[in-house]
Amino acid sequence: MLQQEAAAFIHYLEDEISCSSHYVTTSNQLFFSHGGDRYSYKLAGQTIVRKINNDGYITVCYDVEKLNFTANDEGVLLQLTLKKGNQSWVVETFFPQHLMGEVEV
Repeated sequence: MLQQEAAAFIHYLEDEISCSSHYVTTSNQLFFSHGGDRYSYKLAGQTIVRKINNDGYITVCYDVEKLNFTANDEGVLLQLTLKKGNQSWVVETFFPQHLMGEVEV
């Protein structure tokens, strides 16, 4: 179940990243622009929430133990750990810059 949750989140994020531009990361937050709107993904308790222009939010991933975004000149690295009870799932995936716009390191 955790594997499916992680895969769904990554697929959702990858779809948005591929049509967006100008990325900024902090340890557990990702910000980018798309169509004049400012998007953010951030850790809120044990969930990842997505906001557009800081107006409301939608939960895009549950059972999050750790979330880390790291940007460099080549793209953005996502490190995610999900945990429910005694089960955990660790994922690390890289979104290369050619999928994205300008990355601010």
